[in-house]
Amino acid sequence: MLTDDRPRAPLRTPADPPRMPYLSSLDGVRAISVLAVLAYHADPSWLTGGFLGVEVFFVISGYLITALLLGEHRRSGRLDLRRFWVARARRLLPALYLTLAVTAAWWVLFVPDAVGALKGQFVAALAYVSNWYLIVQQLSYFDRLGRPSPLVHLWSLAVEEQFYLVWPLILLGLLTAFRGRLKPVLYVVLGAALASALWMAWLYEPADPSRAYYGTDTRASGLLIGAALAIIWRPWQSGRTPHPRRGNLADGAGFAALGVLLVFFWLSSEKGVFLYRGGFVLVSLATALLIAACATNSNRLLRAGLGWTPLVWIGVRSYGIYLWHWPIFVLLSDGVLGGSFDGMPLQVARFAITFVVAWASFRFVESPVRHGALGRWWTAWRAGDENGQRAPLSPRGALIGTVALLAVAGLVVSVATHDVVKTELQTALEAAANDPANAAAAAATATTAPVGSVTTVLATASTISGVIDPASVTTAPSKGTGAASGLVTTGSGATTGVVATGPASAPFAVGDSVMLGAAKALHAAMPGLRIDARGSRQWSQGKDLLVGVIAAGQLGDTVVIHLGTNDGINQAGYDTMMKALAGVAKVYVVTIRVKATFQGSANQILTSNQGRYPNVHLIDWFTYSSTHPEWFYDDQTHLRPAGAAAYADLVKRTIGA
Repeated sequence: MLTDDRPRAPLRTPADPPRMPYLSSLDGVRAISVLAVLAYHADPSWLTGGFLGVEVFFVISGYLITALLLGEHRRSGRLDLRRFWVARARRLLPALYLTLAVTAAWWVLFVPDAVGALKGQFVAALAYVSNWYLIVQQLSYFDRLGRPSPLVHLWSLAVEEQFYLVWPLILLGLLTAFRGRLKPVLYVVLGAALASALWMAWLYEPADPSRAYYGTDTRASGLLIGAALAIIWRPWQSGRTPHPRRGNLADGAGFAALGVLLVFFWLSSEKGVFLYRGGFVLVSLATALLIAACATNSNRLLRAGLGWTPLVWIGVRSYGIYLWHWPIFVLLSDGVLGGSFDGMPLQVARFAITFVVAWASFRFVESPVRHGALGRWWTAWRAGDENGQRAPLSPRGALIGTVALLAVAGLVVSVATHDVVKTELQTALEAAANDPANAAAAAATATTAPVGSVTTVLATASTISGVIDPASVTTAPSKGTGAASGLVTTGSGATTGVVATGPASAPFAVGDSVMLGAAKALHAAMPGLRIDARGSRQWSQGKDLLVGVIAAGQLGDTVVIHLGTNDGINQAGYDTMMKALAGVAKVYVVTIRVKATFQGSANQILTSNQGRYPNVHLIDWFTYSSTHPEWFYDDQTHLRPAGAAAYADLVKRTIGA
């Protein structure tokens, strides 16, 4: 229903429209959404679209905030923005600052080499601009290789806080401009939501859609769809009494919408084109329908199902659960603790500790502050004792306060003064990308590919996938021959990757940073091997590159593929790659070793598909290296010199080069 959009004077009668009631079923929706996010972050293979729980939160936030603001405007004819912002700050800031302080303290004490790289993210989190910081720094949400940042999940809270700051001003301006009429406000909101969705579709990049995923401008559609729903659907102000038929309709619509959301959670791909070109909007619309059903005063089954006590308990604490879960997940990973804690015990510990910490945060920090504990303490202290004098702090209180202030000051100084420290692995990868020996090794045999043809290959790949910018391609020419040979660096930085060129008939190897680290050893073992290795390369990007090389007529009869370290492999992607390489005589796929939950499923796909494609063969690096942890750096993925030599030897013996 569309609420009466006639201009309204401030109402001063006992018939004031009722305030928004508490909807326990919405807490149930929150619970399902945050559990989906946790499942996705624990292991993306569990719930490939679990990250869409964040979109559900956006729609709920847009709805509730707009409903509250419109209710106040209906009652008083104005919006008390100061009171609104203070209430939001009391609700959001204490738990956030506590999370940041504990995370910073732990990293300073136990992971000091990573603190320098997190300085910018700490500052961005404090200012609620984490999403824009991640965009500017080009930090991918989807790259899971190496030690993850414990703060990357704060991008979504930044989007919401920016909405809380700006939206009340916009809404007040619209209500003023249209003299309280809601229909034109609704049209503007829906137009803005459509513009945001179209902007997301425009900015979508298949290789890495992080820009479209992070942006406030691209994710505003969910918040605005929630706001639009609040304009047209506030049944507690309609005066209607509960009606069984209306309740049955609400229950049916609500459970249908919930089913749609669960299908999206189950089947969506984090980089799928459908999601960014309409899928997010469908998720938001399904969420809006579910909210409308929950808000209907006649629903019964929804209230019973989504109002189930354990779900409500989780939903009430969903903010703290979301805040704490990712630092705890990262903390308990091997990359931080350095142990062998893995598998289901790891996941159980992650979830259990997250819920305990979130409960404590809600019980002792969030709830007291939200209900005015700090204000009451400040008022009591200013009021003084019974003699009208302010009561002095007790020695114990003074000691605790002093220690707390010194600890916070020391923490701030420590974070601020930590420099960015390159790990041994980072140094090794940079050396691999810049090592002249790579160029020298390839130059010995690369005499037939002119510079122009190499550029053509890279340009063709670029037009397909956007992986390589032809303008940034440089070559290390062979002395006195004019032939393209040796090392070709791609991308904006020297450490992005290497392309060792050679005759088009030579074996061609495409890989990610693991192959990049082994490039020198591969050159030494197989001087004629052409190598295209790039950090953070994913399976789909490798496929696009190979398609470009084929189109340019630069691919011989042997291909070696080492991909999947960054984002795993799925069956559809595997089949697409192999169909594209159907005309290549010999295709060798290398099993992966990576400290990530998708390692097993990726290797299962690589091994189980043997025989389906007669030209495809397996190089089982995972099994070959299983008894040699000394071959790897601390991440148990990238190769030390001895591991690189063993890797190169295995590849050489397998392909017979």
